Amino acid sequence: MKIPLYIVPILFSFLWANSVLAVEYKPQAAEVVAVVDGDTFWLRFPDSDEDSNIEHVANLIGVDAPGVGEVECEAENVTSIAQRLLLGKTVWVEWDSQDKRTNDGRLLVYVSHIDDHTADLNALYIEQGWGWVPRKFPADRKERYLRLEEQARTMGKGIWGGSCAPNI
Repeated sequence: MKIPLYIVPILFSFLWANSVLAVEYKPQAAEVVAVVDGDTFWLRFPDSDEDSNIEHVANLIGVDAPGVGEVECEAENVTSIAQRLLLGKTVWVEWDSQDKRTNDGRLLVYVSHIDDHTADLNALYIEQGWGWVPRKFPADRKERYLRLEEQARTMGKGIWGGSCAPNI
């Protein structure tokens, strides 16, 4: 049976999308291959049972950070911090018990140091005032992050020390 040419791109994109979405939701190592902004980056899972070259876009769960369309006056600074902390590094990724992906398919992850899984990067973001806790989304560590955010706000750290703090 011959497949009509107009079906080939549709079939290819369907197969590609399904392979990209295939990821095991278990604690595991991941390589950060690109940083988009303060809380969005691309991951590759080198030990994956799937193709270890597939890259997945991810967000820090429980954290929102300055980016285009948000608190833009700090976006460049926080993106630079994310690049220094993450880009080219192997990190430890863990998952929330609830949401694993955003509505548009991005992975939602907790990130920590590869050699110290208690070094919670998401918490560090909040603690240093590089981001805030989204109020409308669930997260297992949300209560802890809210306490860290309140401390950062009180101390005027990061985005809380300038004129462009988010209106949350």
